[in-house]
Amino acid sequence: MVAIAVLVVVLAVILGYYALIPLALDKIVASASSGDASEANAIIVDGNKTLILENSTFNLDLRYIIVKDNGTLIIRNAEIRSNLVDRVPLISVYDNGNVLISNSKLKQRVYIRLFGDNVTAEIRDSVVEGSIGFGWGGGKLNVINTEFFYLCVWGSGATIVVENSTSLYPGSYITGNSSLLIKNSLFKSFSMQFGSTLAHLVQ
Repeated sequence: MVAIAVLVVVLAVILGYYALIPLALDKIVASASSGDASEANAIIVDGNKTLILENSTFNLDLRYIIVKDNGTLIIRNAEIRSNLVDRVPLISVYDNGNVLISNSKLKQRVYIRLFGDNVTAEIRDSVVEGSIGFGWGGGKLNVINTEFFYLCVWGSGATIVVENSTSLYPGSYITGNSSLLIKNSLFKSFSMQFGSTLAHLVQ
């Protein structure tokens, strides 16, 4: 009987722990401060860690989610919103960071910014109401079956594929020595710096 009672208590503790994981994650996301760009005012995903936001609506009270140094951010079957009034929250991805977004919606005031080498990002079957920006570095970005506000690339060395997707707003532009492949996609307007940016248009 004692053994059975101990087993019941252990199972209750385990189940309670896993039941609290979504609440704890939501609390972490909502409680980060909203100051200037610093690691003290952001959620940091690095060192082979993975942060998964899924199957829920997440309201961000922070300025930055920073992904770097082999960290991975996964957003799937989720809606990401911002509670900030005077600042635009950024999902910022740096050297060796990875982002995978699928079947999700990022509301208008949530932007994505990619910087540095070996950055990889894929956005699939989603809606990004903010802009997607690629700075310096030789990273890779795939945007597939997605609606997004607009795309801005101002660095060099990036490889970008936009396939079966739609830009929701005029103003997409590309400067710098990057490669862009656009396949079966619609841009309301598009500008590029000839001679330094390679663009392929595929019908």
